[in-house]
Amino acid sequence: MQAETDEDGEPVPVDPADLPPALQWEQGVYEIYRLKRTQWHYTMAGRAALNYEAFEKVAMQRGYDIELFDYLLGGIEYAELKHDQDQRDSERQKRGG
Repeated sequence: MQAETDEDGEPVPVDPADLPPALQWEQGVYEIYRLKRTQWHYTMAGRAALNYEAFEKVAMQRGYDIELFDYLLGGIEYAELKHDQDQRDSERQKRGG
């Protein structure tokens, strides 16, 4: 999504009242991820998926909505797996293949 521009192509200022409320989930979800960040399932290629059960135990103790928690944790999982893939691709390019 592109920012709205005026007739001169300048960005139109956004009224803070039009912005969504500040998110509060990041800290709690990321804190649990940091506590349990070693809880991965591995294959011969490396990390494959998070062991969600290990994370959900802590999330339930904290009273989090598990469906929402899993969804948000999935964003962290995706970012970590994408980083791993980018690293593998970079190494493959360095080797010329």
